[in-house]
Amino acid sequence: MSTDGSTDELEKFKQIGLYVYWFSQMENAVRTAACDMLALSDLQRNRLMPVVDFVSMCKICQAEVARTMKDDPQRGFLEELIKRALKVVEDRNRIAHGYWYDHDGTPAAIHASRTTFTDGPYFTRPGELVEKTAEVRKLYEQIWDHFPFMVIPVHSESGVR
Repeated sequence: MSTDGSTDELEKFKQIGLYVYWFSQMENAVRTAACDMLALSDLQRNRLMPVVDFVSMCKICQAEVARTMKDDPQRGFLEELIKRALKVVEDRNRIAHGYWYDHDGTPAAIHASRTTFTDGPYFTRPGELVEKTAEVRKLYEQIWDHFPFMVIPVHSESGVR
């Protein structure tokens, strides 16, 4: 990948950055769902959530949906959203930790699996990263729209929801 600041290079960085941005939005939605389902106070949220990884947050949501929504018709849909979130984190790891290179004009990453210890190329199909970003954004919107949030928190220092 060149470092000449060309439009092509900037577009590649934009694609990677947009994925990271929408993943962070989706991660915050899952974090908020987990906190709300556990009825954590703001203080508890601020103390506990920084040390809870994304997969654990998803598992908290799964457990709470199973525990509190036994007869709720939304249960299956919410469980499916969390399964999709767990799948999306695999791509996030490849994006954040992969070695990026130019594959015929498309940003692509090589990433080694922590379970098989083999590496492979990812995102080599033109437009694939753009498509995956759209999937993460849709998942984020579905989590906000369908999880039973009690309150959408406003982060005290930033004022951001």
